[in-house]
Amino acid sequence: MKDEKIEIKFELEELTNKFILHLKEITDCLTNIYYAVEASNIDIHKPLPTDSFPIVIDDKKSKPTISEQKQKTLNWVLIKAFEEFINGLTKSLKETYRYLKFHTLSLELRYPKTREEFDKEFQKIENDIEKFHFPDFIEKIEKLLNNSLPYKDEILSINKIRNCFVYRDGVVGEKDIKNSSTTELCLKWISLKYWTKIDGQQTEITYDLRKNGITVNNLSYKTIKNEKSFKLGDQILLDINEFNGIAYTCSAFANGLFSLMPKQDKMVKEFLD
Repeated sequence: MKDEKIEIKFELEELTNKFILHLKEITDCLTNIYYAVEASNIDIHKPLPTDSFPIVIDDKKSKPTISEQKQKTLNWVLIKAFEEFINGLTKSLKETYRYLKFHTLSLELRYPKTREEFDKEFQKIENDIEKFHFPDFIEKIEKLLNNSLPYKDEILSINKIRNCFVYRDGVVGEKDIKNSSTTELCLKWISLKYWTKIDGQQTEITYDLRKNGITVNNLSYKTIKNEKSFKLGDQILLDINEFNGIAYTCSAFANGLFSLMPKQDKMVKEFLD
């Protein structure tokens, strides 16, 4: 029987980077599609150039104009991109949970374990990670940290909206408001607003103000809390400003995960073999 060490290495930046890199892909694709749609004058009633006959469905409704179809397409793209927020955050939450469980194991030095027993614990962690749902990760990570996660309420509300998009095509159903005290589905997020002084007046810096260029000699900003509620039967729609604020909320949440992590130089566990 001999002492053996197992060393587990983590790059803590990956806890945040898992989401941030996913967010980059979302925003890059959304930006490309947004400007392509805005610049397009393509008549969607022209069939796709497929080798076999293209699928054409007559829904007996009046055909949308090019402008109307542009808006429908942008709404669809924003919804699909919104759904990806939770997919990206799940990557970061999985990495966070894994790190915290390994960190806890590394502190358990009061009794020896065989390598086989230790490997079983590792495998259990991986199995749990694949079983947990999004809210489970938040609950269990808070328990491991004995601390609340920043922007938890906002992130859970974003997940509820995502579920409505995925399972009910964005139409608020009974399941969405079942546990709501207001009988409404509420979306919460934070955003940043910026101001500058122009001719002595405090002026908000909007896209219209800065799109042709602006010289800013002084700059101030404030974090704004936002809410948007949807009633039973409402169709959930978002605009690009709301989407941008929600993206910022998710990135702030992911960055907050990193700051809460217990730090150590390395994880080393001794056991008897």
